Amino acid sequence: MRIPLFILFLATAAIVVGQKRLSEGSISFSVLTLAQNQVVGDSLIAHHFFKGAHTRTDLIGVLGKTITLFDTREEIGAIVREFGGQKIMIPLDASSWADKNAWYSPDSIQYINEEQTILTYPCNRAQIRLRNGALLRVWYTPSIVLENKDTEFQMGDLPGLVLAYDYENEGKVVSYVAISLNFDPVPIQKFDIPSSGYRLLSYAESKKQL
Repeated sequence: MRIPLFILFLATAAIVVGQKRLSEGSISFSVLTLAQNQVVGDSLIAHHFFKGAHTRTDLIGVLGKTITLFDTREEIGAIVREFGGQKIMIPLDASSWADKNAWYSPDSIQYINEEQTILTYPCNRAQIRLRNGALLRVWYTPSIVLENKDTEFQMGDLPGLVLAYDYENEGKVVSYVAISLNFDPVPIQKFDIPSSGYRLLSYAESKKQL
């Protein structure tokens, strides 16, 4: 038994050593909503920024943008919405952040023997059954691991960075595909929460408006 166990240890160690850790940088996704294989609604771009415990997501479309900021160390953040002349800020704490991201809490993960390349990175396929019964179809690369996994798009305990995923929502399929990835330093000012210029709305009130 010693030889097989030793070989398994070496294989596991090789994967870990070969992984690149994304502790600072950014990743951008093209976001499309499909109905009967046809694009419907606004085409969006999602920019995710990381710097240690800091995360920021900019979801940008023709009609406006939503910026989500959170510091997982200080457990404070905000959702900033700008649509037309309307500017709203929703403060976040640890409880509201957990509630906001609860939709992708995994019930089970199934690994599927399929591969494809995204942004030159070899990706493996997985299916995640969420606790609400929904199904996520995910492509992730074992070559990169996200250091701060408490983000809006890194689902479950996958052994790598998610570069594409889709899910069904009210009869439509929402598809995310990575279009860029870099490890460049991100200025800390990128994660500053605005101090003025926005109408404040509580997280509880914002949920009633959805």
